Amino acid sequence: MKMSFRVKFNLLVCMQLLVLFSLIGYKQWTLATGERVLLKTVPVDPRDLFRGEYVALRYEISSVESWWAHGKSFQAGDTLYVTLRREGRFWGIGAVADQPPPAGALFLKGTVRRVRDSGIDVDYGIESYFVPEGRGKELESKRAGLTTEIAIDRFGHAVIRNVRSDR
Repeated sequence: MKMSFRVKFNLLVCMQLLVLFSLIGYKQWTLATGERVLLKTVPVDPRDLFRGEYVALRYEISSVESWWAHGKSFQAGDTLYVTLRREGRFWGIGAVADQPPPAGALFLKGTVRRVRDSGIDVDYGIESYFVPEGRGKELESKRAGLTTEIAIDRFGHAVIRNVRSDR
């Protein structure tokens, strides 16, 4: 049986919508069910902080000191797993590994951006935050006291819930 052009077109559109809604649904699921964590946000160069409608973010856990790697050799592009440890209201690095931690551990899955003598720079996929119109300048002016609330799913994927000033 030969499919008509219209049927093929509708099937293609439905497949694209399914992929789009799956991506959105996955992020929404993480926001709804993920473990909530507060991260200290490190100031970013003010000339680059606010670009358009998003804020560039960096975290204390984005710079992993070499001794955390316990002799493991990481290269740019490698995947690493950072187990988190509560430090008062905020969360910090508890352990670093090249394999996922045991079930039940709260961790972030990251990608090595750069390896330096003193440590490793890591991206977690939460380094950009799109802000409501007009709020970017407010965050830019309070960049030294920012806190980011994230939600983390059981696979170590994170989604930003909120960025706020603690001042």
